[in-house]
Amino acid sequence: LLGKTPAEILPPESAQFVIERYQEAIRLKHHISYEETVRIGDRIIIVETYLTPIFNEVGHCTYLLGVARDIT
Repeated sequence: LLGKTPAEILPPESAQFVIERYQEAIRLKHHISYEETVRIGDRIIIVETYLTPIFNEVGHCTYLLGVARDIT
């Protein structure tokens, strides 16, 4: 998943939700966590995600570190 955008790996409605969480973490300038229900083929799982923005020396977010785990 490294280097891929949410739109490249998720259905449109899930991608929009994740992009909004990215924006929230960047705006708040600290980590956030959230849960999401995701359909993978014929399965539905619940995923818990921790998202941390990483800022450069001038304060611009250059990376987002995300860790997701299946908590179904």
